[in-house]
Amino acid sequence: MTHYLAAGETWGIASGDFLFLYLVLCFFSVGAALITRGATGDRGRRMAVLSPVEVGMLVSDGNAVLAAIAQLRVARVIDQDGTPVRSITREDRATLDWFVRSVGERIASGSTSLVRDLQTPLRQLRSALVRDGLLRRHPRTAGSALLLLPVIVLGFARLGAGMAHGRPVGFLVLAMLAMGGLFLYFAFRTRRRTAAGRRELEAARQRNAYLHPRLQPSMRTYGPQAAAYGAALFGVASLMLFDPVLAAAPAAAQAAAMTPAFTIGGGTGSGSSCSSGSSFSSCSSGSSCGSSSSSSSSCGGGGCGG
Repeated sequence: MTHYLAAGETWGIASGDFLFLYLVLCFFSVGAALITRGATGDRGRRMAVLSPVEVGMLVSDGNAVLAAIAQLRVARVIDQDGTPVRSITREDRATLDWFVRSVGERIASGSTSLVRDLQTPLRQLRSALVRDGLLRRHPRTAGSALLLLPVIVLGFARLGAGMAHGRPVGFLVLAMLAMGGLFLYFAFRTRRRTAAGRRELEAARQRNAYLHPRLQPSMRTYGPQAAAYGAALFGVASLMLFDPVLAAAPAAAQAAAMTPAFTIGGGTGSGSSCSSGSSFSSCSSGSSCGSSSSSSSSCGGGGCGG
């Protein structure tokens, strides 16, 4: 009798047994994907504190440009509406870093598209932070998603075989939908910063927490560095507290176009909305099937793993 039941099961494996094993594979493949996704060459950062434009680049390209614009305004290289009022002097070169000077030169040249004309300086700044282990060389890596692919293919194979034998497949479908969603997440979700970069950005946020726009800080009271770090961390919202006219100027508007709206107070592409625990719970929605080796009647009417 036992032999007869085993022979009647898809691939000779009971639905409940297969579903249990499939959920285990889901768990381990998602865990491996998370480990692969989080793996970086987490090298030590140089000891110097990050400059405002470097902090801004950790958030987004646009925040780096906004930090530079704030510094140019503090140095009175540009006026309130972003128009150049003087050229960069030798003294400025001692206080303004190369990226800030590059932004000033583009503005002085009458650039109508900072997004286009700053691509080379932005790439150089980004590369420097990649070398320091703070930014990822490839923010979007599909390699971790490929670890889920064999499990998904196995699920499809079992689904087809189970349906051909008239077996219940409801819980297997739920597990596959969860795995499919996680596959898309790992394949298309970007992560801008490394673990070291996240630590540096969090440290900068803690040091400058008093500059958050919701606290309505007086940038003129806190000084020029505060204006630059505020723009780096919180974008146009902070720049508006420092100089509302400048925040509405074309240069700032072009920089803001490179800055995702949701970066204020949070950051972009850094967090993960799913964890291995949550993904496993999604897969395990059919755990009520157990691992019984009996026929499909042990699964009730909902169906198991084919």
